[in-house]
Amino acid sequence: MGERHEKLSRIDRIVNRCMWGISIISGICLVITAVLCTCDALLSKFFSVSIPNGTEWVTYLNIPVVFFAMAYIQIDRGHTTVDLLCSKFPQKVQKVIKVVGDVLGTVVCLFSGYCAMRLTADKFSTMTKSSSASNAFVIWPFVLIIAIGFVVVGAAFAWCIVRDILKNDAENAEEKEEVTP
Repeated sequence: MGERHEKLSRIDRIVNRCMWGISIISGICLVITAVLCTCDALLSKFFSVSIPNGTEWVTYLNIPVVFFAMAYIQIDRGHTTVDLLCSKFPQKVQKVIKVVGDVLGTVVCLFSGYCAMRLTADKFSTMTKSSSASNAFVIWPFVLIIAIGFVVVGAAFAWCIVRDILKNDAENAEEKEEVTP
């Protein structure tokens, strides 16, 4: 059973690295947002000009900041239960609460991702712009990021379920091996 646990650990590391890589995009967008806000503020104070559509860019750059970090947080720490309250329950009840939370998270995120994909198709077909200004940009890529983010978070919830079930199976098998002479 040690080999099975090793394979699970290897897959878990791969999933963790993929989610970490996706969260790096989140960090890059956060840095771009900070630089954009700082430059816009300095330009407006010292030169009385601002970056065209700066507010819209900041608004839309916050989408990947949020959605691309959530999956890594779920894989790394989990965030569906309140540990302060959950820790008061027996261990088996805590596991049930975690699995139910992960199942609900999977369903809600995948359904939201599906709805966001449909919205992306609509925004793409109409080429909806960020504003009515002449230098406005299309927003469908940002709606696509929301869709991808929801699907990735749904996959993270699903992986947490699989990981917990396989981990519990491996632990139970190891306990049985230790008990059996």
